[in-house]
Amino acid sequence: MNRIPEPELMDGLEQSLAYEQANFSEVNEAFVSGFLKHFKVTHGANILDLGCGPAHIPCHLLTLRPDLQITGVDGSAPMLALARSRKSREGLGRLKLLEAILPLPCPVTPYDIILSNSLLHHLHDPSLLWDEIKRQGRPGTQLYIMDLLRPDTEQTAHDMVSTYASGEPDILRKDFFHSLRAAFRVPELQSQLKTSGLTQLQVVQVSDRHVCIKGVL
Repeated sequence: MNRIPEPELMDGLEQSLAYEQANFSEVNEAFVSGFLKHFKVTHGANILDLGCGPAHIPCHLLTLRPDLQITGVDGSAPMLALARSRKSREGLGRLKLLEAILPLPCPVTPYDIILSNSLLHHLHDPSLLWDEIKRQGRPGTQLYIMDLLRPDTEQTAHDMVSTYASGEPDILRKDFFHSLRAAFRVPELQSQLKTSGLTQLQVVQVSDRHVCIKGVL
């Protein structure tokens, strides 16, 4: 199945609410636990989360490691409104939220750690992510990215929607299907990293529908 890009932003209110209310706890927990298992995170580390959405992952990470400083970035105003509500409810003062698209308008910090979950497949030009990582990182910056993996056929994509999103609202099921079609395959990701000069990063398929890109800049 060839890649079919989808809209870059989830900026509809209904769409954002459906995403916020969906049960992604297993996937989010796998992301956080995988990251903490793979890297030694120093006290007070400065983290950039690209495409944070409603901030499920940074909020969960801060409940486990309240010493961290996290900047969550997303281009969707409705998503960030949900993220700000969650931040307020949970009293997470060390979470900073920024509405922006790539390339980021903010000055380079640089960051100790760069995270991203399910952003890459939204980008029509994936080099935007790799270029921003190089701009916001430094030698030694740890990188942990997870994204969807494009199935071989549309029928497989439909089957995955039925398997993993059978109880979700129709709008979320449609989004999941379109996201699967917009995702990249492992050889495509490896080619992107080679073109971007990031061949030190490792691409690993971690489930039937997820891939992880990790390493140190």
